[in-house]
Amino acid sequence: MSAPLELKNVTLSYAGQTVVNDISFELNTGQIACLLGPSGSGKTSIQRMIAGFVRPDQGQILIDGDTVASDSCHLPPEQRRVGMVFQDYALFPHLSVRDNIAFGLQGQSVERAKERVHQMLSLCRLDDYPERYPHQLSGGQQQRVALARALAPKPALLLLDEPFSGTDADLRQQLCGEVRDWLKLEGTSAILVTHDQVEAFAMADVIGLIGDHQLQQWSPPNVLYEAPATRFAALFIGRGQLISAKPNAAGELSCALGKVPTRSLDIHSATETYSVLIRPENLIITDQSPYQCTVSHRSYQGGHFLLRVTLPSGEPVEMLTRDPMAYQVGDVISMSLSDQPLMVYPA
Repeated sequence: MSAPLELKNVTLSYAGQTVVNDISFELNTGQIACLLGPSGSGKTSIQRMIAGFVRPDQGQILIDGDTVASDSCHLPPEQRRVGMVFQDYALFPHLSVRDNIAFGLQGQSVERAKERVHQMLSLCRLDDYPERYPHQLSGGQQQRVALARALAPKPALLLLDEPFSGTDADLRQQLCGEVRDWLKLEGTSAILVTHDQVEAFAMADVIGLIGDHQLQQWSPPNVLYEAPATRFAALFIGRGQLISAKPNAAGELSCALGKVPTRSLDIHSATETYSVLIRPENLIITDQSPYQCTVSHRSYQGGHFLLRVTLPSGEPVEMLTRDPMAYQVGDVISMSLSDQPLMVYPA
């Protein structure tokens, strides 16, 4: 069975400037993927090439095993069986909810179209609004109509372009869960583009991290967080700092908090310098530690306090505490590393 989407060595440039550099990945059937990255990283350009709005300079794009873009082929958007949910929803203002959803079903029999519209109204919780017009709906309801319209023709692939960017935090969280459930119920393969890590981790089965116009990592959210493959991924995903480390006399890696627990590390020279990723959960407060660290910043994060702490080396790290009275700026605390293996990168 062919993959719903495959990119092979895709490259794109504008005015001599490379915006997508040799990117390859494959989306499995029924999988929800997210292209995550900062503004200007190239993630939207990748989506536009998949949709057919832009032709890649090099490489190949396949949808359901069929080549839709290559050096010798460029299938137009309307022939790709790709659904699209735009950032601004792009609903037809003169059409009712029912007619917006039915728009992509032209060519089907009246009965089949009516049945599919009814299914989409029910799935996307729009049963009470079929005759309303877009201006009579809330932002969340408009989002549901846009998704229902895109899903109605049963596309081979659904693309979502920052679909929650115009909603507040509470509604965004609700919609992320709902949209994921609907896509899974329909068995629809989808690609979400966002710069928001919370959205990506809430929605995606797999995340493609885009940075410096390249695919930094393609992996499930937990792997991306726990084992970032590059320095870019380590610094972009979640909270964490890179601190320096060097091999000690015993051939072990040592940093400002002592021996570094690592998965596996091939140390070539005692003079080499490495960077170790330290996340808040990697730090332990203990009176048994000889390493004295100073609290330099304290902020309430809702349910816990975030402390920025300066290590004996002068390097900053962050940690979390639920004790509202325990530590203030200027306090000195004893800290050590947990036993959890840490990610190490060549400096």
